[in-house]
Amino acid sequence: MVDKILNPKSGTERYAALLGKVNLSGLDLKPFRKLRNHLEHFDERLDEWVSKYDGHPFFDMNTVTGTKGFPKQAFLRALDTHTFKFHGEDYNLDSLHQTLLQFEARLNQVDDTIHHLH
Repeated sequence: MVDKILNPKSGTERYAALLGKVNLSGLDLKPFRKLRNHLEHFDERLDEWVSKYDGHPFFDMNTVTGTKGFPKQAFLRALDTHTFKFHGEDYNLDSLHQTLLQFEARLNQVDDTIHHLH
């Protein structure tokens, strides 16, 4: 939701209010939005997965290791060490965590600036 809140459409009042306040340059928040959308709309993803299911083995709600040899679509929801596998896509949790830490540091800079103004 952070990406939705801090990355409004250009020309909106919220865009004008946030312009220059939070530096999001170099931060890729799109994977968060994409993963959130997948999880929030899981029922739709499940319907799609079922319609494409061809009888292959699959993993759902599993912790797995050494998944070589299995097609990406075999993972409905699975955790492979530091990778969350969802509906044929991989999300590197370490990378997402590092982005969150950078994002937090930038928000703290804004917070510190606001406190110094008062």
